[in-house]
Amino acid sequence: MKILKDLKNLKNFRPILGAAITVLVVLLAAIVPAFFVQDHDALSEAQPLTTAERAELFALYRAEDARCAVEELEVDAFTEEELAGSWDVIRDLRDSLRIDRGEIVPESTGERFFLLGTADGRGLRMREYYEQSAGDWSNWFRVYVDIDTQEVFFLYQSSKCLENEEKYSEKDVAVSAKEMAELWLEYLPGCERVILLEEKENTVSAAYLRGDEAIYYDTRYTTYTSPEYVVDFRYTIRPPMEEGQVES
Repeated sequence: MKILKDLKNLKNFRPILGAAITVLVVLLAAIVPAFFVQDHDALSEAQPLTTAERAELFALYRAEDARCAVEELEVDAFTEEELAGSWDVIRDLRDSLRIDRGEIVPESTGERFFLLGTADGRGLRMREYYEQSAGDWSNWFRVYVDIDTQEVFFLYQSSKCLENEEKYSEKDVAVSAKEMAELWLEYLPGCERVILLEEKENTVSAAYLRGDEAIYYDTRYTTYTSPEYVVDFRYTIRPPMEEGQVES
């Protein structure tokens, strides 16, 4: 009799069990696709930034905009191999763009490493390097380079003549912002042509063509010989320009 009673109870339980299984299947059908969507979104967020996005992020950083998160990094966070490429770029820019042909004596140097982050979790690993030196000129050099792509985001060079001024003819040193913008093409690997978009006083905005994309920079150049002989220039990457727009 007990066996028959157990069988009867089991028979009554089957509809409940079937209903529970049905509910579980429905829940899994709703939840499992969500996991795939989340994974897809995560993969999308992990994609590298485009050239325009990198330029926009750096512009936000320079403007101290809260949409750009800044995280300081220690040099120990990188291997020597990771830093080698950016240092080669920095050294080449410093040595080849320096006006001073005297015996250069470094007076102070420093560098900083940091991460610029976007709202979706992507970012740029940046290296800032600065150096003050003296020879025939007093020189100040500062540059920001992407550690991973070796792309230059900002370069500033300022020099004031201290001695031997006769060795530095104004016609050789005092070029124009246009000439400096054209010269910058030599320092952009893969770029084949430069298009000058707008020139305003001592500032030029230009597009540098690399394959099917363009990289935009503003070039500013200033020089004067009185009361002191000073040469000052900078290159700044910028987001794609709107027509007629130029940095003030």
